[in-house]
Amino acid sequence: MLTLTDILAKVYPIIDVAAVKATIDGSIYTYSKPDNSQLKNIVILGQPITNDEDPITQSATVIINCYAKNFSNGMPDVASIDAILDAIITALEAYTSSTSAYFEFVIQNQTIFPDVDDTIMSYGSMRVRCTMETKQ
Repeated sequence: MLTLTDILAKVYPIIDVAAVKATIDGSIYTYSKPDNSQLKNIVILGQPITNDEDPITQSATVIINCYAKNFSNGMPDVASIDAILDAIITALEAYTSSTSAYFEFVIQNQTIFPDVDDTIMSYGSMRVRCTMETKQ
């Protein structure tokens, strides 16, 4: 059986590629970013994983948050956030089409939120349903 950590460990290297890293000036993290970081960072976290009896595949919703500093007038830097999200989607699509392992993703939704912990930041949050083969 897979754990949520297994799925996050699978998604991390898929998006930890040059094309995605070129869109940020920070880093890619799992679970949370450093406090007070005002860099363009990516954070990967997730929601509960399915745990059926003896499943062939398991699924979980992975949340990918892309942070960017707001403009001086307080408006979110939508162009930067969209560029990061587009690079992530491209990386996911490239992996899915090039691997023999079963890995399927479906983007469920995407929106932009103000960062309540750091009011000069906003983030794009993308929910991605990931399904992959279980451990044998």
